[in-house]
Amino acid sequence: MAIIPSPFGAHQKVLFALSRVISVALIAEGCDATVVSELDWIVKEDTVVRPDLIVLCGDAPERHLEHPPALVAEIVSPSTRNNDLTYKKDLYESQGVDHYLTVDPDLKTIERFVLSSDGVYEGKPLSKRSLLSICTECEFEIRIADVFI
Repeated sequence: MAIIPSPFGAHQKVLFALSRVISVALIAEGCDATVVSELDWIVKEDTVVRPDLIVLCGDAPERHLEHPPALVAEIVSPSTRNNDLTYKKDLYESQGVDHYLTVDPDLKTIERFVLSSDGVYEGKPLSKRSLLSICTECEFEIRIADVFI
């Protein structure tokens, strides 16, 4: 069995910043949503993923997540890029995750995939300031500059 090392400092820095930006925005807007990191999502008996960041409508579960979250974000690195942009994107799309963000610390970009009404992701790059709507009536803003500090 191969041992996979933990992500490097740049990955952790961007993950923490993204978590902070989203958490502060959700609180400011009074959204009933929770930001968690490194939580196992049991998709099926034989499929478990641990996204870098998850936004849930309501509170965090007592144990593992067993339903699709409102938003998933993955911090892309050279070793995870292909997996994040193919397998995980397809998995999250098939499971009905409304928003999937891929965050690239090297390029300082965030790509947003939004689930369309026919269940297919549409790619929408985030601009300097972008609004995201989750959990029925929660709308919040992400500023790219705040993530890549």
